[in-house]
Amino acid sequence: MNRLLAAVLLFLALIGGLIYYSYFTASSSSGYMEHPPPGHYIDVKAVDEDGFIFSKAPIYVDDEFRGYGHVRIDCSELEWGVHRVSFGSVPGYKTPDPIEFLNSGKDRNLVGVYYRIDTSTYRLTVKVYAYSVVLKSSYPLTDQIVVVKNRLGKVISTSSTDDTGTAYFELAGGSYTVYVDTAYGSQKKDIDLYSDDEIVFKFYTSGLSFFEYGGLGIYAVLIAIIIVSLYLYRSRSVD
Repeated sequence: MNRLLAAVLLFLALIGGLIYYSYFTASSSSGYMEHPPPGHYIDVKAVDEDGFIFSKAPIYVDDEFRGYGHVRIDCSELEWGVHRVSFGSVPGYKTPDPIEFLNSGKDRNLVGVYYRIDTSTYRLTVKVYAYSVVLKSSYPLTDQIVVVKNRLGKVISTSSTDDTGTAYFELAGGSYTVYVDTAYGSQKKDIDLYSDDEIVFKFYTSGLSFFEYGGLGIYAVLIAIIIVSLYLYRSRSVD
């Protein structure tokens, strides 16, 4: 009886092994077992010295271009084993070294840092205008404070607009945020400065200001004086 049971168990084990071997062989030939299952990702970022995504940086995996700045690759797209991330060159920056990683089917984060080697400066021109929706025309805002900060919020430079509503800055290449605060409100704009560039701020106003439109104000005062004078003249004539 024991021998019969042992023989049956051995037979079942052989059958099970044969089925497993057949499945493994078929799966391998189809390519399924060569890749991890989907749902886990290799997250690759190229960042600048401040830790912000460097949108100009090309990213390659196994010498295949995958995108700029930030790419996310499903582990199932790559075979099991060691792979290589490399970064393209960007003028004025040191290219990060390639990164080798093991695709084990688990989430992984990889980061390449671009360090600046370019000492060139670029001119940033900032123009600040107000636009009257009544007169349908714009005019420069003078003596407005313009502040330039890096993406970490540190003030890099400050200037005031001249009689043409313009402020000028000489800045190293990089990413900045420009702030303007006026009587009509505040605005900010981001800029990636890698060549001479210009930003225009336009503030909308619905009314007429005596100080903004001095000529119109003077005319209004003169008209008021004439009306009052005529009224007084007629009052005296009646008396």
